[in-house]
Amino acid sequence: MSYPGGGYQGLGAFRGPSRRGPVIAAVVAAVVLLGGGAAAFLVLDREPAEGPAPTSPPTSATTSAGTLVDNLTGRIAFSVPVDWDVAGGAGPVVLKSLPTAPITAYATTGDYECAGTSYHRGFAGSGVARPGEINQVATDIAHAVGTDGYSPASSVRVEVGTPKPVTRVRADGATVDGVRVEAVVITSGNACTSTRGLVAVTVLDLGGRLGFVVANGDVEGGPADPAVLDGAAVAAVADSARPS
Repeated sequence: MSYPGGGYQGLGAFRGPSRRGPVIAAVVAAVVLLGGGAAAFLVLDREPAEGPAPTSPPTSATTSAGTLVDNLTGRIAFSVPVDWDVAGGAGPVVLKSLPTAPITAYATTGDYECAGTSYHRGFAGSGVARPGEINQVATDIAHAVGTDGYSPASSVRVEVGTPKPVTRVRADGATVDGVRVEAVVITSGNACTSTRGLVAVTVLDLGGRLGFVVANGDVEGGPADPAVLDGAAVAAVADSARPS
C-alpha cells in the first residue's frame, strides 16, 4: 500500500508523511488518486476540471488512547493507534472507481519500499459521499477501496459483506444512525503486495449528508517487514467513527 502524501509524485518517487502530534494537515490543490499497491496512490499534476470542492484542513490530536483525526469539512472524526502517521500537506484521495467519495482526512502506518515503489501496511480516512441509499454507499466505498487499493496485483477479488446498522452519539447527546460493512480483499501476482486485505467502512447519516470512515489494512502476505496488521485493530478504526 503506497503512501498517499503530497510528496508522492507517481510510483517510486516518495517523500514521507508528517509526524503525529497536535498538527494541522494542510489541504493543497493536488488531488491524490487511489490505485496501486495494497493501496497505491498517485498524485495528479493538477486538479481535474470538476474535482472535489475545497475542504477545511483536518486537525489531529494525540492522547494515550490514540490519535483523533477530525475532518472539519465532513464533520466526522475517527481514531487511529498512536504509531500511525497523520498525512499533512496532501490533497484529497480520489478513488478511481468511485470519484464521488473523496477521502479528505487520512492516516497511514507501516511504510516500506519494494521494487522501487513506496508502500504502507495500513490506511484510514474519512469524507462525505454523494447522497444515496446508505447500505449501497457503504458497499460501494468498501468495494472501491479494495479494488483500487490492490490494483498492482494481477488478480484482485473483493468480497463485501452485508451492511449492519450502527448508532453513534453526537456531542449534544443526540443519536446518529448509520451502517457498518467489511470487505475481504484476496490478491495474487505481486510479491510486494498483501495477499489478503481487510476493508472496514462506517457510514453515518449526518442529516442530509453521508459522512464515512474507511480503514484498510494488510492482514496476510507481502514482505516480512513491516509486519502485517491485526484485522481487529483495522476494524476498530472504522468502529471509532463518530460525528464531530
